Amino acid sequence: MSAHVRLYSPAIGGDASVVVHGHYGRPVLVFPSEGGSAWDYETNGMVGAVGGLVEAGRVKLYCVDAYDAGERWRYESWIIDQVVPFMHQDLGGAQEILATG
Repeated sequence: MSAHVRLYSPAIGGDASVVVHGHYGRPVLVFPSEGGSAWDYETNGMVGAVGGLVEAGRVKLYCVDAYDAGERWRYESWIIDQVVPFMHQDLGGAQEILATG
């Protein structure tokens, strides 16, 4: 299962994508390479590589867009102020988040 959402950020002045893979499991925040998109993890075969963990409900992947046009603090603000609260809401409460990318 995958879902695509767009989250608005006042700091960026626009929205960016989050692609979610899985139904439940330990949350993993997935960063793309520089200039990449939220779809990169899937198109590069990484979702397939960890597909067993996703299908078994051991992890839930939250793949985000890169934001390279501007100051990094704006991207950090989007992650902290929009993406992390979205993840916690989606999971039904705050959980420790793993990160990869």
